[in-house]
Amino acid sequence: MKILERGDIEEGVEFERAWIAMDDGRPAPVAMVGGILCDIETKETLLNAGIAFCQPVDSKLASIWPLSLTIEVQPGAPPLHANGLTANERIVAAARRFYELAISGQATEGTAL
Repeated sequence: MKILERGDIEEGVEFERAWIAMDDGRPAPVAMVGGILCDIETKETLLNAGIAFCQPVDSKLASIWPLSLTIEVQPGAPPLHANGLTANERIVAAARRFYELAISGQATEGTAL
């Protein structure tokens, strides 16, 4: 997986902080980005490429959220443009930290990421 184009560098859409919240009784990573509460997620394959998902919790804002990436999933495959994906190092680091805590069973509400 390779990043072809970054649409995730926007003025005013800066990472502020991330922590673990509870969502339906389960730990979930969230972040404050540009003053907006966002869900952040990732999978191991995305982490290995330095990518995470970051989108506002408020669905009205999600449709106009400016973070996006164009990626090559496999060599020779058509490029994929994906809204909500980011290579922002601080967001990816927070997603990675949550992933590590979750697989080790140590993800607890309120933990800073």
